[in-house]
Amino acid sequence: MLQEPVKWKAVKRIRGSFLDMLTIRKGCEIRKKGKSEEMVALQKKIYQSMPPEKKLRIALRLYDSARRLKAAALLHDHPTWTEQEIQKEVRKIFLYAST
Repeated sequence: MLQEPVKWKAVKRIRGSFLDMLTIRKGCEIRKKGKSEEMVALQKKIYQSMPPEKKLRIALRLYDSARRLKAAALLHDHPTWTEQEIQKEVRKIFLYAST
């Protein structure tokens, strides 16, 4: 069951679990996507029963995807940069990234 949307005047950081699926946009409505409690519990069970090696592979794929996405964004923003310049900037961004 979807809750009534909440109006936000500005983007706010929402702390939640990894499985929370929220759409956040400035001046737009925020709705929790239709994931039932049973699905969340099932996903948690799957991740908890997963061997560490598989969790690591998933994390590394996510990291690699993030780097490729950043490289694509940099190429879009700086079309005259060479591949070496883009990779250098990606390394710098990920080296000094913080949460």
